[in-house]
Amino acid sequence: MAGMEESLAREMAKLKITDERSMREAEMVFAASDELNELKARIQHAKLNKERSAQIAETQYREQIEIEHDARIDQHYLRRKEIEDQMQRERNQKKLDDLRMNKASIQNQIDTAKQLKAEALEEYKKEKA
Repeated sequence: MAGMEESLAREMAKLKITDERSMREAEMVFAASDELNELKARIQHAKLNKERSAQIAETQYREQIEIEHDARIDQHYLRRKEIEDQMQRERNQKKLDDLRMNKASIQNQIDTAKQLKAEALEEYKKEKA
């Protein structure tokens, strides 16, 4: 029984050594083959290009999101500015209307004072005459 196990262990060791030799030979064949090396390099290059493209697409996506976000903020502030400008125009118009009313009132007072002065002068002339 011990002999069989020993024999089996030797056979397995030989198979392992044979497998390792085959792997080394295959690696040497692959390493020696210019076509395989070129193909390997092209595959690596394509992989790098794909990764770069993904990075560029991600960068462009993030920039687009940022631009859209900034545009929404700008739109909000622009609308706010339009409202503030409209309110300022309304305040200015009210001031202008108040000034016109005040001017009309003063002009009315001046006209009234002139009329009273003219009437007083007329009455003075009548009394003097």
